[in-house]
Amino acid sequence: MSNDFASKLISLRSEKDLTQQQLADAIGITPSQISRYESGQAKPRKTVLIKLAKALGVEPEALNDDSEPDDVELMFNVNLRDFGKLRCSLHFTKAQHAKMIEQYQNLDEKGKVDLLSSFLKKATLESNIYGDPSIELVPKDDEITSISASFILHDEAHTSKKTKSG
Repeated sequence: MSNDFASKLISLRSEKDLTQQQLADAIGITPSQISRYESGQAKPRKTVLIKLAKALGVEPEALNDDSEPDDVELMFNVNLRDFGKLRCSLHFTKAQHAKMIEQYQNLDEKGKVDLLSSFLKKATLESNIYGDPSIELVPKDDEITSISASFILHDEAHTSKKTKSG
């Protein structure tokens, strides 16, 4: 987000006569995080952006920087045989989301589970978040025993939930 977002946030918070502490308390984050948003040092996740907008009495689009592409969050809840429970998210543009939904709707149950699993595996197995290729977030041979995913949009939530037994 740009300084435009920071300016909008400061302006809206001032209009509501809220301190950083009051706004932070209203949405469940720290005042220092509000300060980082207002200084342009940090960007809120979509879920936090929605809470900020609600607390300020505006639509999330009123806080968005128009120069940024809109995105959709795909939130995963997964159980793995050995690793246990895992929760992660991926972000897509709205166009990518629409294409994925179209593809998803044309699949049978196994195909739907496989599609969700492929996105999850790409996020957890192929990403190198530790900077060391020998360190795995999730062991490659672990088996997904169940998976569900929810799409989170700015103003609505579409849920696609599929389970795989193992």
